[in-house]
Amino acid sequence: MSTVIVVDTNVLVESPRLQRPEWISLIEHAADWDVQIMVPEVVFMETVNKVREAWRHTGNELNKLKLGTFGVAQHVDTITSSITNHSEDYEDWLRDYCRNNDIAIASLPAIDAMDIARRACEGRAPFKGTKDSYRDTLIWLTVLSISADASDADVWLVSQNTSDFGASGKAGRDEREPQHPLHDDLVEELAEQGLRERVRYVASIKRLEQHIAAQFAPIDNDELAKQVNGIHMETLASKLVDAITDLNVHPETTALPTEVVNAKIIGAREPMEGWRFTEAARRGQAGWTAQFAVEVETDLSLIGAALVSTEHTKTLTVKGQVSIAPDGSIADLVVDSIEALPNDPMRDRWIRRNDRTTTYSAHGILGQTDELLRTISNIQASLSSPPYADLLHTQQEARAKLVQNALGIGGIATSLKARQDEIARSFERVHGFRSQLDEINDPVRKFKETFDKQMRPAYESISALYKSPAIKSLRRLNRPAFKPITNAPTYQEGTESERRSDEMR
Repeated sequence: MSTVIVVDTNVLVESPRLQRPEWISLIEHAADWDVQIMVPEVVFMETVNKVREAWRHTGNELNKLKLGTFGVAQHVDTITSSITNHSEDYEDWLRDYCRNNDIAIASLPAIDAMDIARRACEGRAPFKGTKDSYRDTLIWLTVLSISADASDADVWLVSQNTSDFGASGKAGRDEREPQHPLHDDLVEELAEQGLRERVRYVASIKRLEQHIAAQFAPIDNDELAKQVNGIHMETLASKLVDAITDLNVHPETTALPTEVVNAKIIGAREPMEGWRFTEAARRGQAGWTAQFAVEVETDLSLIGAALVSTEHTKTLTVKGQVSIAPDGSIADLVVDSIEALPNDPMRDRWIRRNDRTTTYSAHGILGQTDELLRTISNIQASLSSPPYADLLHTQQEARAKLVQNALGIGGIATSLKARQDEIARSFERVHGFRSQLDEINDPVRKFKETFDKQMRPAYESISALYKSPAIKSLRRLNRPAFKPITNAPTYQEGTESERRSDEMR
C-alpha cells in the first residue's frame, strides 16, 4: 500500500529549504518507498509568510549590531540585502522545489461555511477558538478529502500541534509505533467516513521517516544486537541526560501526583542498561538509526495547585530516535516522549480523577443551586404571608415587583433545574478539552460566575428590601422567617470573569 504524507506549517518552517536529513531521505526514496508528499494550499501560503517573517526578523537583528568599529559594516549591508532577496524569492523557490521533487500542493476541497461555523459553535477539534483554529480546520478538511480520493493509501498527517490534533494525556502507546493518538472528535469523524484504519497522526517528520525507512532497509535482530554492542554507551547515556534536563513534562502523562500543575526535569541518572532498540534501519555510509526506549531515574521540580514548589524523584520511560555512526559514535539523539512506566499505579488515579471531575462538578453545582432554591422559597413564603404582604404592598410595591420579575417566581425551580442539566451536559462534552489546572477549577467557577450574574438583580433587590423600612418593621416584630443573604457576591462591571461567563452562555 502506498503512503501519503500531509505536512503542517510547523514542519516546513522547521526546515524552510527542506534540507534536513529526513526530508532528503523521503524525497530521494519517494519512488522506491511509494511515498507521496502533499502540502495543503493553506499550509503553503502560511509557510511562505512565516519564513519571510523569520528571515526579516533576522535581518533586522543583524542591522542592530554595532559593527562599524570592526570595519565590517559593508558586509552587514551585503548580508541583509541577500536575506531580503531570499525572502522575496522564497515563494517562487518553494513552489519550484515542490514541483521538481514531485511534492504536490493540495488545493482546498469544497468548503461548507455552515459546517465550519457548526464546528466552531460545538468546539469540535481542531476548533478551539484560537487564531489558528480556522486554519487547522482547513488542514483537517484537506486531509479528509485527500484520504477519500486516495482510497488505496495510508495517509499520515504530520504536525507538531498535538494540543489541537492530538489526544491529551494518552500515555503508554507502543514504542514500536510512530503514531500519536488523534483527538477523540477526529477519530469519531474518521469512523463516520470509513477512514479510521487509513488515517494516522504523527508529531515528527523525522519519526515518520524512521518508521518508513525501517520497512525498506531493516536491520534484523541478530545484526541489531551486534550493532548495539558497538555503541559508546557512556556517550549515549550522557547525551540522553543532556537532552531531557530542563524539559517540561506533562503531569498526567508522567503520572505525577494529581495536584501537580507543572513539572520540569532538573536532573537524571545516566542509564547504562535497559535500552531497547526498535525499527532499526541502515543509512548506507552514514551508519544506522533506530527508535529507543529506556527507563531513567529523574529528579523533577513540581509546582502544585497552591503554587508551592517541591522536588520529586521518579523513574520514567524516555523514548526517541538515535543515529549511530559506523564507528559506534552517537551522531544524533532526539527525544520524542517522556511518560510513566506502564504499571505505574498513579495512572489509574489520574483516570479516576478525570472520571470524577465531571460528575463532581455537575453534582456540586446542583447542590449549591438547590440550597439557593430553598432560600428563595423561604423568601417567597415570607412575601406571601399576612400581614407582611399588606405591609410590603403599601410601602415597597415597586421593589417587590422587581424581586418577582428578577426571580421569575412562577417557574424558577423548573428553569434552574433545566439550566443545571444543560450545564452538566456541557461539562461532559468539554471534559476532553480541559488543560491541567482548568480541568479541576474552571467548570465550577465559570458556572458560579454565570449564575451569580444572572441572579444579580435578585440579590440587589433582596438587599434593598432588607434595608427598607418595611423589613425593618418585620425585624422589630422578631419574626425570623425572613433572613438576610449575608454571602451575596459582589460584582464589578466588565471584569474578565463576566466576559468569560457571557461566552459560556
